[in-house]
Amino acid sequence: MSSLSTAIVLLFMNTSGLLVHYTVFHKVVFKSLFGRIFGKLWLSREIAYLIQATCFLSSVVPGLMMFADLDKTPLYLKYLSQLIIMFAYISIFANFLIAVNRCCIVYTPLKYKTIFSRERTNSLVATSWILALFPCVPSMIRECLDVSVFPFGITEKDVQQLERENEYIKVLCGRSRELLDVSVATSFYAVTFIVDLFTYRKVLIVLKERRNLNLAGPTKTELRLCKMIVAQQLVSITTAATFNMAYFFGPIWPSREHFTLITWSANAMLDGVVVVLFTPKFFKSRSCSISMPNKEVRPVQNVDNKVY
Repeated sequence: MSSLSTAIVLLFMNTSGLLVHYTVFHKVVFKSLFGRIFGKLWLSREIAYLIQATCFLSSVVPGLMMFADLDKTPLYLKYLSQLIIMFAYISIFANFLIAVNRCCIVYTPLKYKTIFSRERTNSLVATSWILALFPCVPSMIRECLDVSVFPFGITEKDVQQLERENEYIKVLCGRSRELLDVSVATSFYAVTFIVDLFTYRKVLIVLKERRNLNLAGPTKTELRLCKMIVAQQLVSITTAATFNMAYFFGPIWPSREHFTLITWSANAMLDGVVVVLFTPKFFKSRSCSISMPNKEVRPVQNVDNKVY
């Protein structure tokens, strides 16, 4: 695939992703979607996706249009493109925190507000942004940018060149960068998958118990939550598979960077589409958060003084 055709595809994908994620961002900020506390986790995620798409449109797409090789672009475009990796980590961490939050709602609803208090949620969001900086340190060093291949890795020619230079630079730009990119992203994808699996299982058990007890009440919200979990995990698995394929088949696949960039942008866009499609009453309700009763629920009596 040529650089120009890749740039056109990325332009469409990231423009669409920008619009989709801004729609979710607008709902979270101005319509109280997911509530105030849970909404902060989603706000962190959507800001990361919005900046990620903006960096794609402002650095990667112009770089592919103006230069045949993305890694021969000016240094300022390289620095800007490396921000994509950092905000990709922030979105990965945010998805993990959202999965843990949903799991706590399902398994410990009475302790949920204690576990995810306002102060703890703010601390978790701040910590996720700080942690996202560490895997990106090698990507921001000038010496590493000179020999790096976007979005990750270094070429065999550069490895041989680094072997003749400082061993510290070789380890920092080569081994540590690849190890961080693979281990951090893949491990958080795996843990998020496991947490969502437990949540999905618990929701299905609750639905089954309600049906067995003939309890009245709508089940559309629970079913849409299950569909959202499944859809988000399909997107996450595809993303993880894309990164790992690029690593394993990189040396023998000359178009791996173009394939990775396209699937990366497509997965980010689809992650927003999943939220729009499967969030209950996304375009109708003002808030889709789970409300906890503040007052004691009293039994209802009819005219015959029978308690229900």
